[in-house]
Amino acid sequence: MKGIARLARELTALQGSTLVLTHATADLDACACALVLARAINAEARTPDRPTGSAWRVLENYGRGILEYGGEKYDNLVLVDVSNADLLGGVDPHKFKKIIAIDHHYHNNHLKADYSHIEHERASCAEIVFDACNALGARLSPTERALLLSAVLHDSAFFKSANSQTLRTAAQMADGLDYAAVVAKATPNGEYGEIKAVQKAVAAAELVRYGRFTIGIAAVKAFELQSAAALVEMGCDYALAVDEEHGKMSCVKRVGAPGTAGKIMEKAGKAFGGSGGGHECAAGSHGQPKKTQKALETAKKEIMLLLGNNNL
Repeated sequence: MKGIARLARELTALQGSTLVLTHATADLDACACALVLARAINAEARTPDRPTGSAWRVLENYGRGILEYGGEKYDNLVLVDVSNADLLGGVDPHKFKKIIAIDHHYHNNHLKADYSHIEHERASCAEIVFDACNALGARLSPTERALLLSAVLHDSAFFKSANSQTLRTAAQMADGLDYAAVVAKATPNGEYGEIKAVQKAVAAAELVRYGRFTIGIAAVKAFELQSAAALVEMGCDYALAVDEEHGKMSCVKRVGAPGTAGKIMEKAGKAFGGSGGGHECAAGSHGQPKKTQKALETAKKEIMLLLGNNNL
């Protein structure tokens, strides 16, 4: 917990106004972290643009929302769930006097911050923020703890990619809460358009067999992460969902399959002429649409190398 104590001291030492900002297209982990941490340090929580639909629906279930950053002036910038300037939706981090980054993703191109707290072994950023709030002496409300717990559920795929530390922290968050109610609010009904798009992507996906492993590859126009996740849910060991029009790709891998999705997407991001990174089992990359096929081939090559080194 030495690192958490240092993070708490850095947050306490901030002087002037502070903005707590998520990455662009913020997921629930990013939104929950921003809202909870901002209250704990008397700051303002913002997103660069509109959060994902799933994040927004969960926030609404708790009567919460988060505003988009409109360029207002702040002295300090605290980034949550991100440490890469390319993922800030055009927000320039260098216009702030001091920057603190809190993250758990695998990224290339980490921005230069005054202090960075990055724990790759954490299944979610919410775990870091929860521990930091405890170190700050902040008393979290039941709703705040429920939001952080919901974020853990989302980022760990309902504990599929959790570790022992995740479970211990989640148990602390859940203390005194109605866990069944938290799970229910964390799994709102999906939008019909999303369901149809994922169904179409899965139905048309290419399946590549490599030894005893199966790789699913889907061409999509939206919902690339959901499509990749659906392919793994149906049995693929790895899944790549590619949106060539917008130059985006998501990678999801089965828990226990060799390698790290975040590192695969780092390589793909470079091939994209953009950036990439993410979690152990789910990650994404983006860049120039004209380089989409190059990025896809790079991701496939990285998976093949992992499987080849696994002595098939």
